[in-house]
Amino acid sequence: MTTNIPQNQNQNISLKLNEFNTLCATYGWHKIKSDPTWVVYTKKHNETEYFEIQQQYSNRISVSIPMKNIPFQYKKQFFNETTALEYMEERFKEFNS
Repeated sequence: MTTNIPQNQNQNISLKLNEFNTLCATYGWHKIKSDPTWVVYTKKHNETEYFEIQQQYSNRISVSIPMKNIPFQYKKQFFNETTALEYMEERFKEFNS
């Protein structure tokens, strides 16, 4: 994901996203969409559950997470990519525990 943010903060976001990629792989999740402003992860044989982060506007980041044991997604919006990624990582850990 890229936005109009300082270079050092953009590197921090890329590092955080790389850490999330590693975490996903540990639990058998993989990317099914990877654009500069939209990333989606799912698990093989259960594609209805997915984690999604998307830049909707220049100042708004949308995160979608699956609800455990029900076929619905929970969506939340943020105004900071770092906060959005941290939120998604915590929900991912909870979902897979």
